[in-house]
Amino acid sequence: MGKDMPDHRCRDCGHEWQITNRSERLGGQSLAGHANGNALALVLDAASFAADRHRQQRRKDVDASPYINHPLALARILALEAGVSDPQVIAAALLHDTIEDTETSLEELETRFGALVARIVAEVTDDKSKPKAERKRLQVEKAATKSSEAKLVKLADKISNLRDIVASPPADWPQQRKAEYFEWARDVVSGLRGVSPQLEVAFDTIHAQGTALFELPQAPGSEVSTRTPSNSNKGHTFIVEDGAVVADYYHFGADVDYEFAVQIRFGPDAQERLAELLVLAQPVSPDALAEALRDRFGTYYATRDFADENGISYEARRDMWP
Repeated sequence: MGKDMPDHRCRDCGHEWQITNRSERLGGQSLAGHANGNALALVLDAASFAADRHRQQRRKDVDASPYINHPLALARILALEAGVSDPQVIAAALLHDTIEDTETSLEELETRFGALVARIVAEVTDDKSKPKAERKRLQVEKAATKSSEAKLVKLADKISNLRDIVASPPADWPQQRKAEYFEWARDVVSGLRGVSPQLEVAFDTIHAQGTALFELPQAPGSEVSTRTPSNSNKGHTFIVEDGAVVADYYHFGADVDYEFAVQIRFGPDAQERLAELLVLAQPVSPDALAEALRDRFGTYYATRDFADENGISYEARRDMWP
């Protein structure tokens, strides 16, 4: 790069990239830190490779969905919900199950996609030679020691899995097994926190929904159990729309008025579970349930309208916890 261009800025597009001290290569051209064609080529090649390696595999849901839907879901969660733009992290998410579940070696990934992508995949790969219970224990034990890139992929993986269990669970899984998976996933994620507030909210939201659906025991930090609002720039509101209780979880960043929000709508079954958790009489109306949730967790906020640089208008809710 020229003398007047910092090393961390792409000459062609001016985009700043985090320096990894690596220059991964594909077809002889550098991929590290470049926002143009090479980054796109890396992600597309990873998607194509994963689709080929998983082509004979199916998910465990009733519809036996193509397995590739799962890696694609991770990539979408990272890119669209968490704003992750590092193509090597997205590529690793697409490839995260290739070593563990297909005839793919670490060396093959390193040769084709570079050392950083291969290392991330290796970090999130279980050793299939160990018993399942041991593998699950090690996931909890080692979660906090992983790199930030691997933590992002692992968080997206757990979010995707929990969403699948709620929306289209394995046909042969009883409620108890679903509940046990949610509890274990919470323990794994406890060691992954700190790399993405957006992913943490997404996980907490789907975990809260599972808590209601599968009658999980109340856990510290759960959005529907013991957490109480504090002066942390995070909050939640509870409203009723079309007969359904809606929980809106939101977070305010240091430099923006309204950083992100995640909303979930609890159907009749989930509302019954929430009422049970809150020790309310059955049956309970949605309005009464929403009021009980407001009493339990609080819902204090102020609103104002603002527009971004593109002229798009938003309604901002500012945290007003006492």
